[in-house]
Amino acid sequence: MNTTLTIENIYNMLSSLSVSNKKWLADHLYEDISGVQVRHRRGGKSDEELEAELSGFPSLDMNDYAPLTDEQFKGLIHSRPVPQSIEKWL
Repeated sequence: MNTTLTIENIYNMLSSLSVSNKKWLADHLYEDISGVQVRHRRGGKSDEELEAELSGFPSLDMNDYAPLTDEQFKGLIHSRPVPQSIEKWL
């Protein structure tokens, strides 16, 4: 006979435990997951995946580019409109 328990049912069952038993359980659960690396995946990639993907591109060395003059910088800034919502912060 198989029985299915939801996380909510388990939580409701465990919520009746004493404080000391809850702490014991929490300590053991944290110990179980302490060595596990959590990776949230919301469209993002791991460091290894990014490294593999970017390995085919040439590296960018900022020393290969001369710094912008003040006039070039002003021209660059004014060439892109600033959204009104952030204008007051600039």
